[in-house]
Amino acid sequence: MAWKDDLERVLNRYYKEQMTTDAVVCMFSAIRNTNRVIAGHNDESVGVGVLQMLVDLTYGMENNAFFRVANAQIWPLFQAAVNAYVDSLTYADEAAQTPESDQKRRMELQGKAVSARDVIIEVALAALRIEQGGGVYRERSRAMRDELSALDDDAFEVAK
Repeated sequence: MAWKDDLERVLNRYYKEQMTTDAVVCMFSAIRNTNRVIAGHNDESVGVGVLQMLVDLTYGMENNAFFRVANAQIWPLFQAAVNAYVDSLTYADEAAQTPESDQKRRMELQGKAVSARDVIIEVALAALRIEQGGGVYRERSRAMRDELSALDDDAFEVAK
């Protein structure tokens, strides 16, 4: 799971506590695995990923010290990220159905699809703010956003 190793490597450069990294990886994983299912992936790693996601979102988060303290702040943001992800699928579908002759509209919808999909990155940034405060958040948010956006993960491509 190279994507997970890459994600953890980036997050560990920003977070002080492993529990913060673990909670954020769990939330990213939920979006990633859902996207892989919707995109039609059906290899064994998808089944394992979905099972791991269910375990992580139930038992893992319940026992995660960061999440127990931050859940009132982070859970609503994760819910917003899930909603934005669903919107990204709609935008991507609309873009695919827009005639090629209407490039402006296609590009607009594709941009919205990517922007909505990437709301999960804001969850990672919120965790930084919760863990280390507003000053560190403001100082490091752009660099963290850039690194997370640059991660190479074909599962985060908008499902078609």
